[in-house]
This record gives sequence, C-alpha cells and structure tokens, in this order.
Amino acid sequence: MLASLLFIPFLSSVTVAAQSVSVVCVAGQCLEGFTNTTLGATLSASGAATSLHLLPGEYSSTTNPELLHGLLTSSSASLSASPGFLVNSTVSLPFDLALQPGIASYPGANFSGQATFTSLPTNVSTTNSSKQLSAGSFALASNTWASFAGAASNDRVIFWDSVSDVSQLPASTVGNPLTLGHVSAQPDSPALPANPARQTSSDLHARPVPQIVNSATMAFRALDNV
Repeated sequence: MLASLLFIPFLSSVTVAAQSVSVVCVAGQCLEGFTNTTLGATLSASGAATSLHLLPGEYSSTTNPELLHGLLTSSSASLSASPGFLVNSTVSLPFDLALQPGIASYPGANFSGQATFTSLPTNVSTTNSSKQLSAGSFALASNTWASFAGAASNDRVIFWDSVSDVSQLPASTVGNPLTLGHVSAQPDSPALPANPARQTSSDLHARPVPQIVNSATMAFRALDNV
C-alpha cells in the first residue's frame, strides 16, 4: 500500500510549522514528510542523519530501501517502541513489529499521541471491566476483537479492525465517551444481540493499520532513491 503512495496533499503551513519532518517506513518503502503518528517504533543508530519511524511489519537483513537497510544493519541500531509493541531495544534481525494481543488507544486521530495499551485478559474466564477511553483512534492487534458500549442503552458495537478516526464513526451507534467493554482473541466469536438488526459492526469496519499513511492529515513524498 505504501509503495503506491507517491503524493498526498500537504498539511497547512500552520500545522506543518508545529511539526518536524519525519521519515516513515515499512519494508520496501520509506516516505518523508509530516506526521504525528506514534504507532510502531522508532529506529535510530549512532551517527545516522535521521531516525526512522517504523510501521508494523516484518523487517530483516534484506529489507530495503537503502536508507532503511543501513540503519537496520548498523551495529549501533536501536529500537524504541510505542506501548503495545514488544521489541528488543537492540535490533536483532529478523523481527516482526506487531501489536501484541490487545488494543492500543491514542488520544488523537491517525494513531497520534501517547498510546495506552490494554492487553487481553490473562485468564480466559475473566470478564473485562468497562473502561472509558479518551481516544481519537485505536489499533487492534491481529486476530483480536473488541466491544464498545453503543449509543443506546444495553447496545454494544463489535470491532474486528482498527479505527484511525473515532470522530468519523456514526454518533447514533457508538457511545460517547467511548467505553471499552471487552477485548478478546479470535476465534472467540462475540455473541450477537437479541435483535440482529442492531448488529452494526459490519458497517463500522475501519481501514487496516497499514493504510494509516493515506490519511489526509499526513503529507509525504516517496524516498525512491535512498
């Protein structure tokens, strides 16, 4: 998905002025521009001109482009991950940068700000207690679903995918404030409500996390030659 992204409308000058240029990468592509996303991990190395923000994915000693490859294989390479991502601070290749089972909530849209991570219950018989989230977005791990309180009493909304902008969800469906009721691993299937017509989760599937760079609040140019 990143490979096909060659141009995104740039942020307003007021917004850009408040941010510094970032380089965001997945295996095979790096993009330079402005973003406030914190999802993933920061890769840095002694003497490197810039650090790189890595989005979820698999990374190895053969990962390109050259800019990313150089930092990954540097003897002084180190990683600093956002909450919910478990990585060694010292880079050991290959590695899979993936959200641990659970849900990471972010105060801003597009996975921005300091994340709060809620892991799966350690005991499968344990029932999650309701938890209000001051979330502008949230990321769900693979094979994980979460239920939230619906706008109407006793309703709940089920998500199987990440949501990059909570404000875009139908106000008539999701409760405000956003209240997490349960988070569980698939294939545990959430029970349908008594009235199937109230099951609205299929209408609320958000875009997968790797598409985060398609957001209108980010501006990047492809680094094809580095």
